[in-house]
Amino acid sequence: RSFFCGVAANSLSLIGDGALMGVDGLCYAVGLYAERRKADPQEAERVDRLGALFSAGMLAATTCWLLFDVVDRLMGDEGREEAPATSANGKVAEAAKLAAPTASAEDEVNSVVMLIFTLVNLAADVLVILAC
Repeated sequence: RSFFCGVAANSLSLIGDGALMGVDGLCYAVGLYAERRKADPQEAERVDRLGALFSAGMLAATTCWLLFDVVDRLMGDEGREEAPATSANGKVAEAAKLAAPTASAEDEVNSVVMLIFTLVNLAADVLVILAC
């Protein structure tokens, strides 16, 4: 849920949280599989190492993906150099320049989706507290 709301809101924070929760779930499944394979004493150490290596690799890959996305957003238009469009007489086509979306418009976080997501989670937390 966090991942999809993050995509809808264009929020790297929610996307990262959702992606890491998904990777955690996958790593738990691999850990359970590894525990079942430990019935054979000869395989126990090997399975432990492979399970830990898988978990570390998945978390590292997810973290790197998020870091590259963060750096890309922080760099903005500086890293995106485009040749200016020219008209027949050599002038820069201002209309094309104005019609092109800017990085800040593409990367802007949708605060309404973020607020709704936060309020729903807050309400769920309050319900859990009241149920206890």
